[in-house]
Amino acid sequence: MVVLMLNFKLQFVNVFMKILFVDPQGKHVPIEGKPGVALNLGLATLSSVLIKKGHTVSLFDMANHFENNLSSLRAILKEHKPDIVGFSVINSQYTNAMSTIKDIRTYTDALILAGGAEATAMKEKIIEESGDAIDILMLGEAEETLVEVINCLENNDVKNISNVKGVIINTCAKILSSVKHPNLLEIENGTSKYIVTGEAGKVKDINSLPDPNMDIFGVSKMSEYKIMASRGCPFKCNFCFMYLGRGHRRRDPDRIVAQLIHEKHKYDYDKFRFFDPIFNLKMSWVHDVCDAIQNSELNGTAWEAVGLRADQLDDDLARHMAEAGCRRVDIGVETLDQEVFDLIDKGETLEELITGIQIALQHFEVVSLYIIIGLPKDTMKKCLYTYNE
Repeated sequence: MVVLMLNFKLQFVNVFMKILFVDPQGKHVPIEGKPGVALNLGLATLSSVLIKKGHTVSLFDMANHFENNLSSLRAILKEHKPDIVGFSVINSQYTNAMSTIKDIRTYTDALILAGGAEATAMKEKIIEESGDAIDILMLGEAEETLVEVINCLENNDVKNISNVKGVIINTCAKILSSVKHPNLLEIENGTSKYIVTGEAGKVKDINSLPDPNMDIFGVSKMSEYKIMASRGCPFKCNFCFMYLGRGHRRRDPDRIVAQLIHEKHKYDYDKFRFFDPIFNLKMSWVHDVCDAIQNSELNGTAWEAVGLRADQLDDDLARHMAEAGCRRVDIGVETLDQEVFDLIDKGETLEELITGIQIALQHFEVVSLYIIIGLPKDTMKKCLYTYNE
């Protein structure tokens, strides 16, 4: 069952547990009367998983709606009393997420959970910096671990949460004060104790996950549909925090196309965009995806891929992608200075990088390049060299 955010009102139906997700405002402040389009795929997937289990899920979207502020969030918490409030936290949202979490702790007795890339990177420090307002931290991919945590709560088996791998438990939280575990971490000031249950969660078979539920955003039309067809990256670039894990997992091409067709009928989007960390790691899989697109009603629909490795792009693959409708690709360059490039451990050479970019320019209408300023040994002169090249 889905409860949509319409006119910024929420309605809960008492089915199993009531979960309210909050997507905090990032660095970009939403414009009044003009909702943003940065729809959170992670929360959409988690919502789909929980709805399938029979829970009631709602979203309070502060990232895209100017009208969604602390005052209205407090009112929703007071009126509808969710069992769980879950925050998605990435780097650009961190400051606003912390202030929002601290604020609502005084307005709700609900269990407060947090997850996302920044939460996974900072681990117990984020609980400490929330003033112990966060009860449980979800590390890595939470589709399976969140279900396990909720199962424990439903069964009044709070103590068993410590057996769920990939979470950090704040035992200062009243509801969790009875939880014990050998892996108890006491931070320096000695006042807060956290249970770390193991490594970050990772879904082995991403084909087992339901499609993201975009209905939680209350939209009826999209100009662009975002999709993630694979997860993880095996490379070890030292500027990157790969919270989705080092193993590369790919969805079945037919499942990908079936999702895209279903959402095309539903939201009438103009184009779709792959947001994979590294879309073309396995070139044969990309060929299969292109074949599946061409052999479907999607043939002729424009699409983009934002996470390409230049050393994994040859002329045959670029041509096939373009024939299947790919109009734009984004490639990570970082730097063209040899000394700086050698230090970041990208696992490719500058020659391979430049060759891949040249191939992309021959086949795609738009080629965007990512450049990082301030890498080790970087200087203004080196940055300008990369920019000008």
